[in-house]
Amino acid sequence: MKKTVKSILSIVLTLMMIFSVATIPASAVNVYEENTYGSLIEVYDYGNEEDKNFFEKIIDLLHWYIARIFVNFDADCPFCGEHFRLPQLANDIEVYYNDAVNAVKNYKGKLTVKKQKEVTLEVKDVSASPLQNIFDTVAKSLCDTKTNTNTYVFENGVTSDGVKITDVIQPLGREASLTVEGTQSSSAISTENATKVELLTVCTVAEDSHFDGTVIMNPPYNSMIIEPINPAALDLAPIKIIDADIAYPGTLASVSFDEEGRMEKLKISIPVEAEGVASVSTLQTQAACKVEITEEYTFIYG
Repeated sequence: MKKTVKSILSIVLTLMMIFSVATIPASAVNVYEENTYGSLIEVYDYGNEEDKNFFEKIIDLLHWYIARIFVNFDADCPFCGEHFRLPQLANDIEVYYNDAVNAVKNYKGKLTVKKQKEVTLEVKDVSASPLQNIFDTVAKSLCDTKTNTNTYVFENGVTSDGVKITDVIQPLGREASLTVEGTQSSSAISTENATKVELLTVCTVAEDSHFDGTVIMNPPYNSMIIEPINPAALDLAPIKIIDADIAYPGTLASVSFDEEGRMEKLKISIPVEAEGVASVSTLQTQAACKVEITEEYTFIYG
């Protein structure tokens, strides 16, 4: 048993030594100039190397390689704890999202935007069953008119028909302004040195809004990246919404960038759940619905 353990330890140590030797730079000076390892950056401070003698530099060199070996086993350096870590983005992901969207909204060159919008709407829990068919018919009509694909060609932010780019890309008519407080989750994929974001996703916090039949109380954080649903602006005839509570579980948006760092694709998914009181002629009923809105944009520059 002891021989087996010794053999295993010998093999492990040998492999570690081979790995270290195989990756040793041409000179020890290169170690002090190199502050990255793979996609990680070095966070340990060696101090002023010029004031160190030969043996101190050798110790630093061994320290660096020991930390490098341990990180390959997903372990911290035994001497200094966290020696390597993932690069940190210069700003919050929300800042990158806002900058990407607003750069397109303010783009003055030629820009082709392909926009696809899909709406899925399910009506349920209609208390007056004779009205179910009416609600279903209106729901189908709403989806049919709200599901489409359009292509816009902008010059200096406007099409030849006078359509403004700010009125095509969410949030409509204004700039994106998402904050950390308004985000329940976010992630980003960047280059190794974190100088450029290649893909990012953000998801807003869950919020509720209320419609009193005339005025809509918009969810503040979701409104930072989308135009919230306003029942008063929807053509639901013969149905009239008298009162409604609207829930936004979390708007999910993702952005991919081209080689020049410009937004290349944008996808926004907006799940919505609503329930309230509606009327058809003189008959009132309780109703609930579930909506999923997905908007996908592709941007072609020049």
